[in-house]
Amino acid sequence: MNQNNVCSFRPISSDLENGLRENILLQNTSPILFAEILKKIQIEKLKKRRPIMHFGDQPSEIYFVISGSLKRSMQGVGRREHIFDVTYANEFDSPYVEWVAGSMPYYSISAATNAIVGKMSLFEWKKIIQTDEGLNNLFSDLVQKKYLEMVNHSSNLLLLNSVENYKRVSKTMPKLVKTLNKRELGAYLGISAETMSKILRYA
Repeated sequence: MNQNNVCSFRPISSDLENGLRENILLQNTSPILFAEILKKIQIEKLKKRRPIMHFGDQPSEIYFVISGSLKRSMQGVGRREHIFDVTYANEFDSPYVEWVAGSMPYYSISAATNAIVGKMSLFEWKKIIQTDEGLNNLFSDLVQKKYLEMVNHSSNLLLLNSVENYKRVSKTMPKLVKTLNKRELGAYLGISAETMSKILRYA
């Protein structure tokens, strides 16, 4: 990764450690297991739009968001961005499904806002969760939930018109609407920035 894009640092400060402890995956782990996880985590500070996983990269890591947010996206025709998902502080993202399948992700993961992320090798993470059935089950459930949400969103983009999709997202995902700018919100809804402007004007 281009070192101009990120700032990596160790050791992990108490504030960052507390931030990791609040993550949905890590908040209920035992002190011993949490200490073991901390040894495997590298902290990265990302500026908005900076990728932590490029399209075409070999899937290999899990990302615990300490502050800010990440987005999954891909470049379409004419380099138009398509956003599929946004991950917030105390959540996680990972190309785990692709890693298990041995396939390449069709998307990149980058900072939707300035963000601080703890990253860990999926190989090491797999070894960790195999020692804790509860953590393993929680991780599996949340990965499945994320993918189902993306599938449902894609289906709604086809079934509903642009205004209906905006109203749906505004009602069910207010944090996403506040996080993304006008262009990015259009990229999430599959419409141009110009169309997004018209919808916002009359919303």
